[in-house]
Amino acid sequence: MNEMTLYFARHGETDWNAEGRWQGQTDVPLNAKGRLQAAALATRLGALGVRAVGTSDLVRANETAEIVARDLGLVVGLRDASFRERAYGPFEGLTREECKTLLPEAWARLEKEPDHAIPDVEPLELVAKRMLAGVRLAAERLAAPALIVSHGRSIRVLVGQITGREVPPIPNGGIYRILIQGDLIEGSLASGPTTAAWLSD
Repeated sequence: MNEMTLYFARHGETDWNAEGRWQGQTDVPLNAKGRLQAAALATRLGALGVRAVGTSDLVRANETAEIVARDLGLVVGLRDASFRERAYGPFEGLTREECKTLLPEAWARLEKEPDHAIPDVEPLELVAKRMLAGVRLAAERLAAPALIVSHGRSIRVLVGQITGREVPPIPNGGIYRILIQGDLIEGSLASGPTTAAWLSD
């Protein structure tokens, strides 16, 4: 493979997003605003010539991908758990204030050291490893340029792995473009350069 463009988009809004609740790998559907964001995402990606769609297997990402694919006259060609959100274990379903009140010690540890070992919270290293494996799978199975609908923290981890920089929070429907040049070897991005760029509205 010489070159491939993947667009990574965060799913549309859910009620838990609107309420500021940690979702992690809990399945929460899109709300009405989220479905509108997915339709707007389709318009943007159509202008970019997207030819294939893949997604996390979580319902909010899958719903977003189905709306985009439908509006572009495509089908969802890849659903894979590699693109899931980071698992947040005991924090899922809670707001930040509830985390501070109900789980003060664990929350303080997570805030101080985001990759610290906390039971049932997925280490960032493992998130990066599976996201890179997912990129390799998408490169093998999807026509380029392709869209992958994923999740905020997982996309940030992937982009950070590629760029070596801290990545700010991604809004619902936000997009990063990842350009792969070279080969993908054993789930890693190799013989680059591989670059990632934020696509502003």
